[in-house]
Amino acid sequence: MRGSGETGQAATARQGAAVAGAGDGRKPLSGSVALVTGASSGIGAATALALAREGCSLVLVARRTGRLEELAEAIGVQGGASLALTADLAAADDVAVNEITVRPTAQER
Repeated sequence: MRGSGETGQAATARQGAAVAGAGDGRKPLSGSVALVTGASSGIGAATALALAREGCSLVLVARRTGRLEELAEAIGVQGGASLALTADLAAADDVAVNEITVRPTAQER
């Protein structure tokens, strides 16, 4: 911060600590929600798992119901929250969601 006597490195370290929860045990993305498309495999699944580990709640979208359900269950076992939606976003008929499954977190069970 200019005028406070704080160096650029000190300000960056302070901001990094704030984002990381300042040592209070909070995860950096707690309170955030992310929409992950292609979540049933590959980069989409890896991204969803990484976001969940950081405390992010997730809306998971993919064409393959079975794999999507497995991912949602894995996230729930780790204490994360997710909403799984089966849809093909390239198909106009699938863009309107007809069914939503909400999975409780481990704490809610």
